[in-house]
Amino acid sequence: MTHSQVQPISNSSPIDASTQRILGELTRIASDILGVHPSAIDVHTHFFEMGLESIHTLQLSGAVRKQFDINVSLRLLLENTPTIHDLAIYISKQRPLEESATESIPDVNESQRSTSSTVSQNGTSLLENFPKISTPNTAVKQLLAQQLQVMAKQLDLLRHNTLSKQQTLSPSEARTPVSTPLDIQQTTTSTSLPQENQNHSSNRTSPPKRAIAPQKETLSTRQQNHLEGLIERLSQLTQKSKQLTQIHRPCHANPRAVSGFNLAIKELVYPIYTQRAAGAKIWDIDDNEYIDMSMGFGALLFGHSPSFVVEAIQQQIQQGIQLGPQSRLAGNVAELICELTGQERVAFCNSGKDAIEGAIRIARAVTGRSKIAFFTGSFHGNLDDVLATGIPSGDGTPDSVPNAPGIPSYKADQAIVLDYGNPQSLNILKAHAHELAAVLVEPVQSERPGFQPKAFLHELRQWTESAGVVLIFDEVITGFRTHPGGVQALWNIRADLTTYAKAIGVGFPIGAVAGKAALMDALDGGFWNYGDASYPQTETTIFAGTYFKHPLVMAAAWAALNHLKHSGPLLQETLTRKTTQLATTLNTYFEQKQLPIQVVHFGSLFRFTHPSTLKGIDLLFYHLLEKGVYALENRRLFLSTSHTDEEIEQVIRAVKESVVELQEVEFLQPSSTTKYGYTAVNSSFTKFSKPDIEAPLIKIQSQGSKRPLFFIHSMGGTVLCYNQLVRSLGTDRPCYGLQALGLYGDREPYTRIEDMAAHYIETLRLAQPEGPYLLVSWSMGSFIAFEMAQQLQKQGHLIELLALLDNPAPISRSKPAEVESDFDVTALVGFARDIAGAAGYDLSTFHDRFNTLRKLPTAEKLNYFLDQLQAANLMPTDIDFHQFCLLFKLYKSNLRAYQNYLPQIIYPERLLLFQGKDSDEGAAYPDDLSWGWDQLSSESVEVVVVPGNHYTMLAKPQVQVLAEQLNSYLNQTN
Repeated sequence: MTHSQVQPISNSSPIDASTQRILGELTRIASDILGVHPSAIDVHTHFFEMGLESIHTLQLSGAVRKQFDINVSLRLLLENTPTIHDLAIYISKQRPLEESATESIPDVNESQRSTSSTVSQNGTSLLENFPKISTPNTAVKQLLAQQLQVMAKQLDLLRHNTLSKQQTLSPSEARTPVSTPLDIQQTTTSTSLPQENQNHSSNRTSPPKRAIAPQKETLSTRQQNHLEGLIERLSQLTQKSKQLTQIHRPCHANPRAVSGFNLAIKELVYPIYTQRAAGAKIWDIDDNEYIDMSMGFGALLFGHSPSFVVEAIQQQIQQGIQLGPQSRLAGNVAELICELTGQERVAFCNSGKDAIEGAIRIARAVTGRSKIAFFTGSFHGNLDDVLATGIPSGDGTPDSVPNAPGIPSYKADQAIVLDYGNPQSLNILKAHAHELAAVLVEPVQSERPGFQPKAFLHELRQWTESAGVVLIFDEVITGFRTHPGGVQALWNIRADLTTYAKAIGVGFPIGAVAGKAALMDALDGGFWNYGDASYPQTETTIFAGTYFKHPLVMAAAWAALNHLKHSGPLLQETLTRKTTQLATTLNTYFEQKQLPIQVVHFGSLFRFTHPSTLKGIDLLFYHLLEKGVYALENRRLFLSTSHTDEEIEQVIRAVKESVVELQEVEFLQPSSTTKYGYTAVNSSFTKFSKPDIEAPLIKIQSQGSKRPLFFIHSMGGTVLCYNQLVRSLGTDRPCYGLQALGLYGDREPYTRIEDMAAHYIETLRLAQPEGPYLLVSWSMGSFIAFEMAQQLQKQGHLIELLALLDNPAPISRSKPAEVESDFDVTALVGFARDIAGAAGYDLSTFHDRFNTLRKLPTAEKLNYFLDQLQAANLMPTDIDFHQFCLLFKLYKSNLRAYQNYLPQIIYPERLLLFQGKDSDEGAAYPDDLSWGWDQLSSESVEVVVVPGNHYTMLAKPQVQVLAEQLNSYLNQTN
């Protein structure tokens, strides 16, 4: 569900005891923020009307996250939970079942007796099956009691469901029930929460992933018929794979048989079983032929069954299995890896996961430290140490919690999970250098191959080297696939340790840890000679396995590495060129179709990116399967050296045909967005999708029967600056705000005033389909309002009021030369100045910060200003740095649009300009009272001077005069 689909909570929603306690806590928080007594807080008053400014909403969001471990976005606060009452109900509904259970346990001992009694009805008590443990304090007792109570309820529910089913099902049916209370949650669609609020977690561990009954997506009759037809055809085409899955389900616990479960396509959720493979093709047990784009999850660099590998395996198997003694090829394979990659020493294991585990153990053994850091979005295998998620905390360093059941919390305690590519992550690492053994990096994440932060990695390399922290590169996927020397050779970065797998095994289980001898010596003690007094001098750790260096695996790796050596970098360069051509061709097609789909790639790794809400995207991959293209599973796709140009063309053709078929029944609907944002306006009335039209609209005040008033956002993108003005205007007319696209990072922001205006016109017509219109705008918003008025008039609509607040015309906007030379610095100073000005802060010191910023490296500029704002109490100390970056990104886009806007025609109606008496915004027009607007209007501009400067004119007490003056003009309208 998208943000716009989350329904506001009614004031009439019932309040239980738990919610009442949350309400009291939120009231206390609000009173602390506003500096008033809790009795002065009305829990049903809109946050705007309560007096919460932008800084206050950030503080409220941070306080909610700290107190309740729930992330609440600015949009959620202003649109869906705009009162304390609504927010309390929302928080109550998001709290885990276990927390609610705690609220209803007045007596721990009584609850334990009740739990034991409940469970004993079904046989032996749960307590009798576990050893007795001591509970050090009441909190632990309560936790155990609540968990047992929840378990008892679940067991009772399961017991009743099972009994009812067994009364009606045959023994075989009862063994594999069609539906149980533990239906598996859909993985491709949201539940009733916005995506950003599904990461609720406690301070110590992620909540268990409770399976819930999924909801089927609403489909039209045509769509449902199309889906049923596709299911019927594929079920027939791959019937043996489906039958085999069902037959083995009772005894085979197979995660891949449930991967990507979606109730709507439940009948298609089963793996394809193969019987043979060669080159780029596979044949399933129904004898269907497919072009394989998954390529063994990236392991099959040369395709299936390359002849040079098959020959090596056949020769080796003829000599026996030989498990136990050392493979004669192990040393040769190690030398060849060192030759191709520039590594000093190599050790072997069975998988990428093993290699990661070995690298981490080496780093810990050598440094004597235990913590490791890695990054969100990376995958480092099925290892407890790296299966953790970072959640915000008060001190700026994310807390780490296990991201799946069964992983001990103490594993996450030894991990720091950070944003990849974020300069703030470097600062956090520096603060923890004393306890870090290693930083683990997937240099190009397979989850998002289009993100390639080379500069960040170079900075990370420099810091880890100086701090004595081991840098580990996970090149399990990119190693040998992108270059013989991997990403490190492409980007001229040398990690301390590197892990390899996949490509060197060509389908056989292998892993390798490679790196500097000083580190690798921890596995065998280091170099020594026979016949002298030398001996292993380095203290060693454990790294061993029965199947490490298996003779068959070594034979395959030896053949693969020799092939890579003889082919040279041309092999990877050719693959990259083919992948680029495939991506370019499909992206061109998607743009022509106005589809929000893009193929992103790095080397020969690629994937389709798209909004999670794109209806029918899952079906695209099943259509491809029907057309002989295998791209299921995790949808990380790869080209191999076996893929011919004809086969690649066949894949492209299958994608295009599938898109056409899906669009015929209104799946994969066109979007008005492109990768650059919204398309430029070429017509008088651009058609946007409904969610895009709704996105900018904020209802500030719903009371009143007069014609509505529309307020357009300023440079910061929000409409919070109009808070006190709206309250001062009274309640006789509705007031709406138009906020910027990209405010929440869900869309790319606009970079042209014309495009903003065209979009906002469609948005305001949701609230008022026909004119005359009343527009009010402050600062940069004046340009948008002016352009909106021009476009609305061209469309035949009347503008009854165009009020511009304290902004000169877009004619003479000369900037100092130094400002033009560093746009980021200019934007940062303006960004901070606007925040400070809105809070009534002394602005005289901000010009001094300009020279300081110019001297800082790019990566440190944002951190510097965030520190400055926090030191001045203008930003919460626990603000999410990612959110801060999103706000600044939007500010930069708006600033660029502001600087580049030049009106094309003269405005033919009356224009009002409200100027702050102490404002210096019109300094470029010392002899023009209209600040240049007379040159853009056919009628004389009416100038109204009100108390205050550019910022304080919108704050009390000055805003009262502005409101009175504005009301006097509004009363003149019809």
